[in-house]
Formats: sequence, structure tokens, C-alpha cells
Amino acid sequence: MDASRIAVCMLAVAAVLAPGESAGGAGWEKKHSEKGITVWARDVDGSPNVETKVVSKISATTDEVWAFLDDTKNLKKVAPAIVELRDLGSCGERCRYVYQRIHRPPIKDRHWVLEVRWSVNETDGLRTYRRWTKVTKKKSPPVTGPVLVERMSGSWLLKPVEGGSSTRMTRISHLEIGGNVPAALFNGGAVKNAFRFMGRLRDAF
Repeated sequence: MDASRIAVCMLAVAAVLAPGESAGGAGWEKKHSEKGITVWARDVDGSPNVETKVVSKISATTDEVWAFLDDTKNLKKVAPAIVELRDLGSCGERCRYVYQRIHRPPIKDRHWVLEVRWSVNETDGLRTYRRWTKVTKKKSPPVTGPVLVERMSGSWLLKPVEGGSSTRMTRISHLEIGGNVPAALFNGGAVKNAFRFMGRLRDAF
């Protein structure tokens, strides 16, 4: 077999072993797809609750979407369960401590402190933004009363598409809310909330 045919075979094998975003990726199961928004879910080791991934195209540049989400008032609009959000200071270069409290009746309010890190990579004048969050015990919540959540993590990826005029956003989230909330009920809600979050964000542009 000549070198060109070997290369073609290797590419074909790679395509089978590494499914693209349209397939969700390793372990992801498509749960909902509508109006250009797709939500996947997958199991997390040691947790009764699934991790969700929602992907969609937004009619705005990555700079515009990032600036919108970086505004506390805007973030509350697209994630209305967040009723309190405070910046608690720096944790290093491109790192902040952030306090959040969520309100989702009939369950009692939950809260946490996140360690938020981000990166910005520029190519040909177009910027790709990434953000990672996880619950931290390095800072204590500034208030008492709500139930403290000890396991929560997530990420955002804002990637330029269509020559930079639009953004492909991928949001991943996992949360253990605690209490007596049945996993089946929580997981169904997590998929719906991921879809609604992305829908509100797209509508903002």
C-alpha cells in the first residue's frame, strides 16, 4: 500500500475513534435538540447527577458574548436562578473567587464560592475564550443560611465561526445540589435548564 492510501486509511480510523462535536463526544448522550440548540448528558463517577453539555451558535462575536456574560446583571438574566452574585477578589492571574446563591423553589436556597479561571487565545484577530469553574473551600461564603454545595463544576468555550461574525458556544455543567432531591427529577431539570440558558443567551443577541 502506497503512502497516500495509508494516510487515507489512518484518517478514516481516526474519524471513527474520535467522534466530532455533532456526535457529542465520549460518553455523551443526546437528550434534546431544538431551534439550533443541542443538549447532551453523561454520567459522572461517584455522583447520582449527570453532567450536561449544551451547544449552539450565537449571532454575535466572541468578544460581544464574553462581555455580555461578564456583566453580573446579564448573567442573572440568562440564569435567573442565580439571585445573588458577588466578586470576592483575586486568586491569581486570570482567576477570581465568586460567590453565588441560587433560588429554586420549593427546595431551600443553595450557595457556594467558585474559583473561576479563564483564558483568551487570539488567531488572526479572532479571540477564543475559555472559562472553568469549580467549587472551592479556599473562601467561605459571605453569608449563612442557604445550604452549602460542595460539588459543582463547569466550563464555557466561546469559539469564533463564520469568519468571526458568530460564536459557537459550548457550556458544560455538573452540580450536586444535596438534600432529598431525587436524581431522576434533578437530571431532567438539568437538561431543561441547560436548554433554557442557551435559549435566553441567543435571544439576547
